Amino acid sequence: PGDIKKMFIFLRLLLGHLIGDFPFQFNFIFNLKQKGVLGVTVHALIIFFSCLVFCWPYLHLPEVWAFVSFIFATHLVQDTIKLKFSSRKYCFWSYILDQMFHAGIIALVFFTSLAKLPAPDLPANLFTRFYLNDFFIIYGIVLLLATYNGYYLIRCFHDNFLGRARYNSAEKWYGMVERAAIVSMVVFKDLRVFLIFALLAIGMRLVYFRIFKDKQKLQHDFASLTEFLLSWSVALLSAGLLFLF
Repeated sequence: PGDIKKMFIFLRLLLGHLIGDFPFQFNFIFNLKQKGVLGVTVHALIIFFSCLVFCWPYLHLPEVWAFVSFIFATHLVQDTIKLKFSSRKYCFWSYILDQMFHAGIIALVFFTSLAKLPAPDLPANLFTRFYLNDFFIIYGIVLLLATYNGYYLIRCFHDNFLGRARYNSAEKWYGMVERAAIVSMVVFKDLRVFLIFALLAIGMRLVYFRIFKDKQKLQHDFASLTEFLLSWSVALLSAGLLFLF
C-alpha cells in the first residue's frame, strides 16, 4: 500500500502519456508526423495536454508544469530523431526501446518532489472516484498496452520475424477488442470462467473469419494458430501487470 501511494502521480502521467500517444494519435496526426517537425510537435503537444489533464488537481504547482514540459520536450526530441534516422517503419526492437524510453522518462518523476505528493482531497463524485482509484488507472494503462500498443507490437513482430503484416482495419480492431476482453476476463481471477472464455474466443475468431472473410477481405492467417497466439500472448503479458499492484 505504501509503494502504490508513491506511484500516484507516476501512474496518472503514464496513463495520460499513453492516451496521447495512442488513441489521440489519429491517422492524420501520424501522417503529419511523417512529414517533419511540425507534425511531431503537434503530436508532442497532444501528449503534453493529455498529461496535464491527468494532473489537474496539481496544476497550481510549478513543478507539475515543469515536469510535463520535460515530457513534452523529450518526446519531441525522441520522435524527431526517430523520424530522421529510422529507416524501417515497423522495427520490433526499436519500437520496444522507444516505448521503454518514454516510460523511463516518466519514471524520472520518482526523483522529484512530485513523487511525495499525497492523493488530493477531492469532492466525492463519479469522476473523482475513478480518478482516485489506483486500480482503475492501472487497468486503463494495461488496456492501452494490450490494445493499441499490442497492435503495433504484433505488427512489428510480424514484419521482423514472420513476413510483412498486411492487417486491414477490421483485423486491427478485432484484435484490439479481443485483447481488451482477455484483459477484462483476467480481472475476475476465476480460472474456470477464463477457460470457458478462451474456448469461446477461439470459436468466435473462427466464426468471424468464416462469415466475414470475403466481405472484410480478411487474410487467410487471421484464424491461424500464429495470430491467435500473438494476440493472446500480448494480452496476457499486459494483464500480468495487474498482479504487480
